[in-house]
Amino acid sequence: ATRQIPVRRLLDAQGGELVLDDMDFDKDSAQLLRAPSRAGGDLDGRSGALTLREEDGVVARAEGPAMGEVTFQVVCNTNFGEEVYLTGADSMLGEWVPERGIKLATTASHYPLWMTKVSLEAGRKLYNYKYVIKLPDSADRGVSSSVWQWEDRIPDRELIVDGTASLVNDGRFNVAQRHVTF
Repeated sequence: ATRQIPVRRLLDAQGGELVLDDMDFDKDSAQLLRAPSRAGGDLDGRSGALTLREEDGVVARAEGPAMGEVTFQVVCNTNFGEEVYLTGADSMLGEWVPERGIKLATTASHYPLWMTKVSLEAGRKLYNYKYVIKLPDSADRGVSSSVWQWEDRIPDRELIVDGTASLVNDGRFNVAQRHVTF
């Protein structure tokens, strides 16, 4: 169970220093119990590993899950004001709630190609996902909430992240076609 961490200063954005008070926590695969007060530490952004240290050496090391950077791209013809999102079963992808999903981006020179980069847990975990189009709010038609157009002609898309940088070219919106490059 994740517990609240009493912290004086969690992260100094300038130096990346991690300063912790006496604490307990258990989050995912990272476990660290009863660190001495005023322990400093380092966080490895790639591996998720947290190393705590005191002046005289390493106090503890907590391993986070291995992560892989994935670039998703899909060709999607949209109308002005529409946006494309990636959502899926996993909490990192919004648990099938489009509002909590990941927004893709496009540019005038790349349209109709929409893209996003995401760090996902690597390993044997299977990610199920789909793309959805957020239609503009339709207050003029009496609809005040967002309307979503789902990929409804294909089964869920699937991906296992291997820990290396990957490009997932899912072809066209609502068409089952894929090319993955590692």
